[in-house]
Amino acid sequence: MEELTIKILSYPLSDEFLKQEVEKLLHESFNTSPRANIQEVKDAHYSAPAEYILISKNTELVGIQMIFLREAVFENQHIIIGGLGGLCVKEEFRGRGIARQLLSIAMEEMKRLSCDISMLFTNVHNPQYVKLYNTYGFQILDREYMFINRVGKVCKAKSAMIAPVNSEEKYERIFHSSGSLDIGAGEW
Repeated sequence: MEELTIKILSYPLSDEFLKQEVEKLLHESFNTSPRANIQEVKDAHYSAPAEYILISKNTELVGIQMIFLREAVFENQHIIIGGLGGLCVKEEFRGRGIARQLLSIAMEEMKRLSCDISMLFTNVHNPQYVKLYNTYGFQILDREYMFINRVGKVCKAKSAMIAPVNSEEKYERIFHSSGSLDIGAGEW
């Protein structure tokens, strides 16, 4: 594999050029379908990441993984959720293991940040995505979760996967319970 540079940076990004490159790659990777309600997507996804994991070749940004931190209460137990969002790799660099490298680094970083579990939102009907995330211990959360969007509306969705990080017990409780998981302010 070619020589790649890995950086873990806290939010907000202080380097204006890097900030623009991150925004550009995220836009290219998550170009919304014309049928999607763009305002609904923006209202749901307004959380700021705690950290960015960036991979570059020379000065070119080729991959991103963002980590979000969220504290929640589930069945009277405090949990720290490490959210994964914005995983993307520039098209010409795909198929080289960069997404897997970003996920591995993110899982280790969430351990360091004392996260109990990790949670991500994806198309759970896409076998390719599910297979990738299963490799890192993620399983489909087969029920709705709740969050509050930017305008204060309580929303429900069913597109999450969760994995244990530092607490197998809390993961098992959430995964096997029929209780509603409220993740708070926005998806990531």
